[in-house]
Amino acid sequence: MKNSVQTLIAFFAGIILFTSCETVIDMKLPEQPPKMVVNSFFTPDSIIMLHLSKSQFVLKNQELKPITDANISLFENGKFIGKFTHINKGFYYLPGFFPKVNAQYTLNAESSGLKSVEANDIIPGKPTINRIETSSSYYQGENYKDFIIYIEDNANEENFYMVDLIGKRYDYIYDTLTYDIIDSVEISEHVYFTSQDLVFEDQGASSQSVISDKIFNGAIYPLRLSVSTYNFDEYEYSGYVEIIVHLKQISKAYAQYMLTYSKNRYSDPFSQPVQVYSNVTNGFGIFAGYSSALSSVKLR
Repeated sequence: MKNSVQTLIAFFAGIILFTSCETVIDMKLPEQPPKMVVNSFFTPDSIIMLHLSKSQFVLKNQELKPITDANISLFENGKFIGKFTHINKGFYYLPGFFPKVNAQYTLNAESSGLKSVEANDIIPGKPTINRIETSSSYYQGENYKDFIIYIEDNANEENFYMVDLIGKRYDYIYDTLTYDIIDSVEISEHVYFTSQDLVFEDQGASSQSVISDKIFNGAIYPLRLSVSTYNFDEYEYSGYVEIIVHLKQISKAYAQYMLTYSKNRYSDPFSQPVQVYSNVTNGFGIFAGYSSALSSVKLR
């Protein structure tokens, strides 16, 4: 009993000592002038769009202010292409122009009261899906349908990928008297998947995860993604009838941005903070290219 009392006294004494050592530091950080923030991901499949806003002081909790009066120019391999047009609330587009694979694109943007910014990147080559296979697995009490996506990687170059699964299903309209199906609406939606594959650069696996070719450079790699069989209910007419695999090959700048963004957003509060990568000179944000390949798997 005596030892227990002494232990409790020591425990509470330690708490008092710890709390009495707390010091509140009133820090006054110098407020930095705002900078331009660029956000744009471009691909050969569509015209280039971007969003411009002003950065804000770290201690302010306000929405980013869009920039609506910017003068934005695009260059392809050093040649002037055209000026961007403002749509609404800081969104801009370059009408009638579709970027090309492996061309170098440079963006220049100016706005009153802010430093002009510049960013450049390329669109990597289109990725190749060699084939897709399906199988079944069981993990921690749940059944899964596995999609094995064979990525055909180019040798002698550093490649980065991102993958997304899109499910197609139908919502049915029933006759209120007979309960017969009288119409249907096709719905496409992102499908949540998991993966234990070591090629994912960040923790976990999702449509925002970066895949590096470090361990399969120049090979055909079987990437395995698992989806709960709950999504494939064939008897209640609610499951997916088709899965579309959307594979992106992304630039190195795109990969660095996504990896640091993920670590910054989901990092341990007690760990060293991660600076989100930016390729925008005199500003913040990302201007990055990617190309895509689509392939589908019919389920029923």
